[in-house]
Amino acid sequence: MEAALTLPVFVVCVTALALIVNIIAICENICFAAAEELHEISLASYWEQTETVIPVYDFIFEERIYEENPRLTQFKVTNLDYLYSDGNIDDLIGISTRADFTAEHPLGINGRIRFEQELTARGFTGTRQSGRPLTEAEFQQSGISRTVVVFPKFGIRYHIPECRYVRQEYEGKECRLEMEAEDAERKGYTPCQICGGLNNE
Repeated sequence: MEAALTLPVFVVCVTALALIVNIIAICENICFAAAEELHEISLASYWEQTETVIPVYDFIFEERIYEENPRLTQFKVTNLDYLYSDGNIDDLIGISTRADFTAEHPLGINGRIRFEQELTARGFTGTRQSGRPLTEAEFQQSGISRTVVVFPKFGIRYHIPECRYVRQEYEGKECRLEMEAEDAERKGYTPCQICGGLNNE
């Protein structure tokens, strides 16, 4: 008796879960394709900085989505902003899409799904954001850079390259990074108590 009551509920739950997984897979595929296309647009903006390319990108993107998702009833690039500014950030590229498809349930309960998304990236135009060259005084103040060694997985000290700890291997391979001493200190590393970190003169 209990099996007769619980088995149908179990079957409905399993098929509903399969339907949800299928919906998520379609939406994820659309997101992945949109991210790839937006990446291509960002790279192409280095040599193409006019909005005349937008209709071409719209067509290519929509064609790809239909090929990869044959169950879509409609897919549309609703907006594509090319190399615009928002606050202090320039060369932004934004894309908005809308997809409609039918989710088919094995028990015959079908539903229409609408999936909308917005993605934003920065165009690779060769410009730098908030960058300025060092003054002569700042450049001279930096002095000679000194390379130190850190072990991100195993400690909070930085060492000179000749330190005995640097020659050790962990887990059969060296898990070490080299960086300038100033960078190591900014990241929270402190000098080794054996080698002193900078006493390599």
